[in-house]
Amino acid sequence: MDNNMYYKLLAEENITGQISEDDIELLWHHNLLAYAYPYLVNTTYYDAEMAIEIRMKSQLNFLKDLNDLYQIIEAFNAKQIEYRVIKGFVVAATYPRPYSRVMGDNDILIKKQTFNQAKEILEELGYSCDLDIHTYKDVTFLKDQCLPIELHYGLLNPDRESNAQSLFDSMWVGQVDLAIEDMNFSAPLPKEHFRYLVFHMLKHMKSGGIGLRYLVDLKNFSEANNIDVVGEYDYFDKLGYGKLYRGFISLCVYKLNMELKDKECLISIDDPDLELLGTAMIVNGLFGTTDDESKVNHHLSRYMTDGERTYNGHLIMSALFPKAQQLSSRFSYAKQRNWLLPAAWIHRLLRIIFIKELRENAGIMIRLKDDSTMRDRIKLMKAFELTDSEDEHDLPID
Repeated sequence: MDNNMYYKLLAEENITGQISEDDIELLWHHNLLAYAYPYLVNTTYYDAEMAIEIRMKSQLNFLKDLNDLYQIIEAFNAKQIEYRVIKGFVVAATYPRPYSRVMGDNDILIKKQTFNQAKEILEELGYSCDLDIHTYKDVTFLKDQCLPIELHYGLLNPDRESNAQSLFDSMWVGQVDLAIEDMNFSAPLPKEHFRYLVFHMLKHMKSGGIGLRYLVDLKNFSEANNIDVVGEYDYFDKLGYGKLYRGFISLCVYKLNMELKDKECLISIDDPDLELLGTAMIVNGLFGTTDDESKVNHHLSRYMTDGERTYNGHLIMSALFPKAQQLSSRFSYAKQRNWLLPAAWIHRLLRIIFIKELRENAGIMIRLKDDSTMRDRIKLMKAFELTDSEDEHDLPID
């Protein structure tokens, strides 16, 4: 598929014609297969049984992950720990089908003075962490068969963002009591949460990859909460991110059919910079696989220096040879005949090795950073006024 076809799927439009397993691979790596699959009904790839399987698995995973989170929230409430659930389920609640918003982790915001108390609760519930592995804003807690928990005591890097403290403080000004499947959570007020979602996108863009799901999140959340996206432009412009904000909103309007009456703030649909951003979100966006081992490696890799970052054998094997369940969901012949799973493993490996487009567009975990990729990254950062450097080592990172 060309890029416009991917965006049509995410705008909830049925597409027609022939699609390939590479297209399914890309949607899966963006964590958007459950969201987009129903709109493949008129294509050559669509399989009614697979559609039911994807929906049922997504619903079951959604409920399990929701219950895991609710168990934590109940324990926080019992100890009177003030919190805010951010991103994740708060955004999923604004989707047409909440279960189709696949989670990579659960994010909980707390005040720093309650961190030790929150940590004790998570440990009592079976989660563990390494306090030597942390960022300026969070610590990740892990538990078998559960999503990682990112316990946030900050949101933005105060050394890079002048509004880091004010945005954090705004999360506590008020709250929204959100009910999902009869489970209640506290979330930030919508306008403040919207601002954080935009900065979260900005953070990932600075770090080297921003995926399509971020854009879908922004569109669904802003529409469901009646965010004045035009009015928010001044806020981001004063912080130096006006053009990038306009780029995000323009893609939401042009590509995802977000409703907007006043379109004066949008970048022209024919602007090459906007096309560059739209392409980058498809090609460079990466979530990777959702199996436990890859999650752990994905989280740990964020805290390594360039000299320390290596790809260990387990990560390589899990990326090149995913679990049988994952293979059968993407190779129809292996789903219908389990004895063909070894052939599917070999099939996928050969495609990764020999198809350059698949390596670049699918965004697999093991991907070499070549000169052309870095040149495109520099070009994108310059186009949206995030750097004036030609040197990759001078690019801003989170």
